Amino acid sequence: MKKKVLLSLLIIVALFTVTGCGGKKASTKKVDGRKVENYDSAFFIKEGTNYALFSDSGKKITDFVFTYAGSFVNGAALVKNADGQSGVINSNGKYVVPLGKYKYVYQEAGLYKVQDEENNSYLLNASGKKIADLKDATINTYIGEVKYSILFDKTKEEYKVLDIDGNTMITYKGKSDNKPQTNSEKNFLSVYGSGKNYIIDLITGKKVIEFEADQHFCVNNASEDGKIITLNSCVGTFQKQDTVLYKFIKDGKLYDLTDKCDKVAYNTNNLVCIKDNKTYLLTDKLEVGIPTDGTSYTDQNHYAKAKSGSFNGIDFYENDKVVTNVACRTMHEYGYSKGGLIILTTYYSQPCGTTSGTYEFYNQKGEKMFDKSFKFASKFDDNGLAKVSEDKQTFYLIDTKGKKVSDEYTYMYERNGFYIVTKDSKIGVLDKTGKVIIEPKYKSVDPFTSNGKQYFKLTTEDSKYIIYNVESKKEIVTFDQAPLTNNNYMSITKDGKKVYYTYTGKEFYSEK
Repeated sequence: MKKKVLLSLLIIVALFTVTGCGGKKASTKKVDGRKVENYDSAFFIKEGTNYALFSDSGKKITDFVFTYAGSFVNGAALVKNADGQSGVINSNGKYVVPLGKYKYVYQEAGLYKVQDEENNSYLLNASGKKIADLKDATINTYIGEVKYSILFDKTKEEYKVLDIDGNTMITYKGKSDNKPQTNSEKNFLSVYGSGKNYIIDLITGKKVIEFEADQHFCVNNASEDGKIITLNSCVGTFQKQDTVLYKFIKDGKLYDLTDKCDKVAYNTNNLVCIKDNKTYLLTDKLEVGIPTDGTSYTDQNHYAKAKSGSFNGIDFYENDKVVTNVACRTMHEYGYSKGGLIILTTYYSQPCGTTSGTYEFYNQKGEKMFDKSFKFASKFDDNGLAKVSEDKQTFYLIDTKGKKVSDEYTYMYERNGFYIVTKDSKIGVLDKTGKVIIEPKYKSVDPFTSNGKQYFKLTTEDSKYIIYNVESKKEIVTFDQAPLTNNNYMSITKDGKKVYYTYTGKEFYSEK
């Protein structure tokens, strides 16, 4: 539950001086109507007290002429020279705001507040274009996964919520003493002001819904497709809230089920109703459905649970009717079952003729799948694969059809969408289909991301460090020491000096 909310517009965005700063670039390019984030192709390196700009290919774009360099945001960064002049430079090394053009330049999370010699203040975007006169207006920015700003026009008594490019997402009337309250979660922004709550999709920049309310409702969760957004009433960090209220948005419509539920939440592909500390699924018609306790389910219409009484097995339900009973079995795991595949286990029983510790997969109709049993089995994951073992000594992956899709390993676990595996005490990596991408021959493997691309840092038995590019499926460079990995480059220390490498493995700069 999200209770933290920003009650004031007065937010100071700190501009930290960081060695080698670079950053993501939020692009206006869209795919299926949604913005796609790209990444900046330039970054700063600090040597001594000054900074120089480099491209991610290792090209030196400027000399070490900047005494200050801010992080790149939306393709531009604030810089200062030895004369104290400020400007804004883009990732190509071009000034979108020339040094010294304005007396003051402040970076505002993708936007720039500037003041000229006559003390006129303006708001610029990352291209240097004026988007607002700040003579009778204030701008305050909010930073997080997605950045946004709120512009208040004192003359019009009007608030504008701006995206990272300075485009207006919503406008509403309000007094200066009625400060907006905001929160964001999973790319959705909630703004409360003048008795109304606005929910905005920060990726598309469009309003999802607005509704009247006498208090702020924060976004606390959302489905991946954004069709379900759950909300709860919220207050400031140091304020008390005696009763928390809940609402949710489904397919663009607002619902309130306080007459049926103490709380409504989004939980693994289903809306759930919590009443008297018990959790139930909500039906398609938003009625309180089956309890989730002691149930393994795909949705309200397909689930399984233990039949009442000893040794009565598991009943499988479809549309609230038992379609089959599987005797002499217990439920291995409760809760949501991806793909409708449920794991049952056996127990020792003379009447049943069973021994304990056998794992079996069943479909929603209670039919045993794969014509096979296991000594260990896990639920199917987001890749549609499950880890199984026939002897508890080695493990492999199967798909939802029961097909073996990987070799056998003594140990395996999922991380960042990959599978880290061990064979003969050596470590390797499988991709999301179970295919080997890094042979198990390393002492350690550590995944990381740079500029949206996946890499692994591999440690050999003789303590060499290899950087592996997942996309190209190539080892790009080997180091004798563990490298530091930045979003745009890698670095090591040689003879007390820092040496920089691109992600193609090219050494491009060494400290003087």
